[in-house]
Amino acid sequence: MRELMQLALQVARRSGLARTWALLVTIESAIGKEAELAGCTVGEAANTISKEVFEARKRGEIIDLFYFKDARWRNRLDHMRRLSKEERKVVHGDKFMGDCPSCGEGNLYLHRKRNGDLFVACDGYYSDCRCQYGYAVPEIPTTQPGLSKMTEIEHAKAAVAAALRCPNCGTPITQRTNRWGGQFLCCTVKGCGYTESLPSVS
Repeated sequence: MRELMQLALQVARRSGLARTWALLVTIESAIGKEAELAGCTVGEAANTISKEVFEARKRGEIIDLFYFKDARWRNRLDHMRRLSKEERKVVHGDKFMGDCPSCGEGNLYLHRKRNGDLFVACDGYYSDCRCQYGYAVPEIPTTQPGLSKMTEIEHAKAAVAAALRCPNCGTPITQRTNRWGGQFLCCTVKGCGYTESLPSVS
C-alpha cells in the first residue's frame, strides 16, 4: 500500500473518522498538499492534520478536509505575496540557497515535493513575477566523509555545492539512469535540455 494511503488510514483512525474510500483519498491528498506548503515530510503533515482534526472534533466542529488541500494553500500564497524578498528569505531559514539567477527578484530555497524529495525552487513563484526556475538536488556518493552526520538540509546543500555545472545555464546537474540501464548527466532546469552520456562501466 502506498505510504500516503497508510498515513491517511492512520489519520482517520486517530481522528475517529469513518474510513470510506472517498474520505481516505481526500485525506491522502490533504497530507500531500500540507507537506508541500509546509515544507515538511508526509509523516509530519499527517501528524499535523491528525491533531487539528482531533481538536476540531472535540470542539464539535464540522470537519472539512478540503480546507487543508485548498484554503490553506491559497492562504500560504497570499501570505508569501505580501512579504518582501528579504522577509521571504527569513521565512526560509536554513533552506535558503541564494538569489535566483533567472528572475533576480526571488530567493532560491529547498522545497519538498509531494513524494518527499527536495528540490531547489524560486520563491518568486509566490510573487507577481511567477518565476518557475528550479532544479533537482543532485545525488552525492554515500561514501563521502561525514555524510552520515549531516541533516537532510545539510546533505542537500553539500550535493548542490559539489555538483558539476551545466555548460548552458550554470545550474548543478544530476546523474540519471535511462531505461536501458545507462548512466547520463542532465540539467533539470525547465527549457534547458542539456544531457551528456556517461561511459558504461564493464
